[in-house]
Amino acid sequence: ILVNTEDYSNAINIIEGIPTLTPELKVTYQAITLKKGLQLYNENDKGAAKAMFDKSMAIDVNRASSARGQYWLATMLHEQNEFTPSLQAYQKYFDLSNGLSMPTASSEFIAHYNQGYNYLQQDDYGQAEYHFKNAIVGINTNRERIKDEYITTRVLTDALVRAGDCAFTANKYDDALSYYGQAIDRKQPGYDYSLYQKALIEGLSGRPYEKIITLEEILEDFPESEYVDDALFQLGDVYLSIGNTDSASSTFTDLIETHYGRSPLVNAAFLKKGLISYNKGDMSEALKFYKRIFVNNPAPKELQAALLAIEEIYIVDLKKGDEYFAFLDSIPEYKITDFEKDSLSYVIAENQFSNSNYEGAVDGFTSYLNKFATGTHKLDAHYIRGESLSILNRYGAANADYEAVIKEGFSNYYESALRKAAIINYNHIQDFKQSYKFYDILSRVSQSQEITYEAQLGALRSAFRIQKDDAVLTYGTQVYGSPYNTNNEKLSARYYVAKVSYKKGMKDQALIAFDEVGRNATNNQGAESRYMTSKIFYDNNEMKLAEVAINSANEKNSAYANWVAKGLLLLSDIYIKNGDIFNARAATEAVVENFSSDKDLLSEANQKLNKIKTLEKNQSRIKTKSNSDQLELDTTGTNRND
Repeated sequence: ILVNTEDYSNAINIIEGIPTLTPELKVTYQAITLKKGLQLYNENDKGAAKAMFDKSMAIDVNRASSARGQYWLATMLHEQNEFTPSLQAYQKYFDLSNGLSMPTASSEFIAHYNQGYNYLQQDDYGQAEYHFKNAIVGINTNRERIKDEYITTRVLTDALVRAGDCAFTANKYDDALSYYGQAIDRKQPGYDYSLYQKALIEGLSGRPYEKIITLEEILEDFPESEYVDDALFQLGDVYLSIGNTDSASSTFTDLIETHYGRSPLVNAAFLKKGLISYNKGDMSEALKFYKRIFVNNPAPKELQAALLAIEEIYIVDLKKGDEYFAFLDSIPEYKITDFEKDSLSYVIAENQFSNSNYEGAVDGFTSYLNKFATGTHKLDAHYIRGESLSILNRYGAANADYEAVIKEGFSNYYESALRKAAIINYNHIQDFKQSYKFYDILSRVSQSQEITYEAQLGALRSAFRIQKDDAVLTYGTQVYGSPYNTNNEKLSARYYVAKVSYKKGMKDQALIAFDEVGRNATNNQGAESRYMTSKIFYDNNEMKLAEVAINSANEKNSAYANWVAKGLLLLSDIYIKNGDIFNARAATEAVVENFSSDKDLLSEANQKLNKIKTLEKNQSRIKTKSNSDQLELDTTGTNRND
C-alpha cells in the first residue's frame, strides 16, 4: 500500500514513525522519498526536493534508487550554476549507474549531456567534447526506447553542435565539421548556427570559395536568422581576402543598410568601408565612413580605430591639422587630453573587474562616471558596474545600471541589459510591471530565437502576475507554439491562457485549455485544471459531464488535498443540482471531517452543510396528493418541484 500511494508525505511520516525498519520498509522508504523529491522538484521547491533526495540516498539499499537520487542532486546543482559540485555529483552518478538500466529522464546519456555543459563552464573543452560525444552515442543507441521526442531531436542536435564547438575551439576542424554536418542534416531549429560555424572553419582551412557558398546559403535560406549580420560581415571579409573589393564593399553596404540600429557589426562594417575607400585613394569617402561611427554608440576599440584612421588621413595624407583638431572639438568629451584621461580612468576600473575585485570595480566605475558622465566608456562603465553589482548580489543598484544602458538605445550591451534587468525585476526586486516591460521589449528586439523565446516566457509570467490579461493571451499563444518550449512550459502557457479565458468569460476556450493541462500536467496546475474542467461543465449546467469529470479529478488529485476538498464541495453542488441531497451531505461532511486544518475550506463546507440541512427540511414538508384531499408526509428524499 505504501509503495503504490501518491500521498508520499503521509507515507513518509508513517514509516518515519516506525522505530526499526525491516529491509522491505527500507526499500519502500528509499523509493517513496525519491518520488516525493521528484514531486517537489517538479513544483520548483528545490530546497525541499534536495532534502528528500538526501533522505532517499541515506538509506542506500537499492542502487538504482540511489543512482536516480544522485542524478537529480547533480542536476539541481547544475541548474543553480554550481558547476564544480555538479560535475563531481554526476561522476558519483556514473559510478552508481554503471551496468544499470536507468529511466530516460535520469539516463546516462542525459547525464553526459549535462556534464558536457559543466565542463564547458570550466573551459575544459576536451572533457566537454568527451561527454557530449557520449550523449550522442547514448541517444542514438537507445533511440527506439526513448519516448521523449525532445531528447531525440533537440537534445541530440544540441549535443552535436556543442561537440562541434569544443572540437572547433581545440582546432580539430575535421571533427568539428563532422559534428556540425550531422547537426545541419537533422534540420532542427537553429541549424543556421551550424552552417555559420562551418563557414568559419572553411575560411580557416584556406577554402574561401566554399566559405562563400556556405555564407550565401545562410543568407538565402535564413533571411531572418540572427546570424545574417555575421554572415554578411564574413562574406565581405572573404571577398576582401580574394581581392574582390567591389563585392566586399557592396556586401558591407548591405550589412549597414539592413542592420543599422540593431547589429553591433555595423560599426565594424563602417571601418571596412573606410579602409576600402582609403585604399582606393578616396580620402573624403573614407572620412565619411569613419565619422559615422561616432554617432552609432561605438565600442572603445571601434572608437580608437576610427580616431587613428581619421588622424592619419588629416595629419599624414591631407596635412590638415586644423581640420583634425576642429573635428575633435566637435565631439563632446573627445578633446585629446580628456580622451586620454577618460581611457585611463576606465582601464583602471576595468582591470579591477578583470581581476575579480568586484568591490574595487564598482568604486572605479563610479569614480569614472562621476568624472566623465558622457565619456567614451560610459556605456561600458554602466554595464560592467552592473555586472559587478550583480555578482555582489546588490541587485537594486545593478538594475539601475542596466536601465541606464537601456535608456541610451541600441548598443553592444542593449539586448543583454534588457535581459538582465528583466531577470532582476522578476526574481529579486519582484517588480513585475518592470519585468514585463523589459521582457516585452526584449521579445521584439532580440536577434536570437532562443532569447526571444525566453523573453516571451518571462513576459507571459510577468503579465499573469500583474493581471495584464490581453498580454497573457498573446504571449501564452506564442510560448505554446514555440519550438523552444519544454513540455512543462507549454502546459504552463496553456494554464495561464485558461485562467485568463475563464476570467474573461470565454469558457469554451478555457475548457479546451484546462482539459489539455489537466490531462498532461502532474503538478498543482494540473490538479487545478482538472478541477476547473468540471467547474466549467457545472457552470454550463452539464451535470453528467461535471460529475464524471470531478470524480476523475478527485482520483487523480490524491496528492493535492486542497483540490480534492474543493472537488468534493463541487461534487456536493452537483448532487444538489441533481436533487440528491443525501450524497450532497455525505460529500460535504467528508470535507468537514477530513480538512479541518484549512479554515477557508472548513468555513465554505459548513456554509454548504447548513444550506443542505435547510434543503432537507424543505423536502420533508407536507404535500398534497394529486388524487385526493388527504395530506401525507413526503419522505422520498426527492423534491419533485425542484
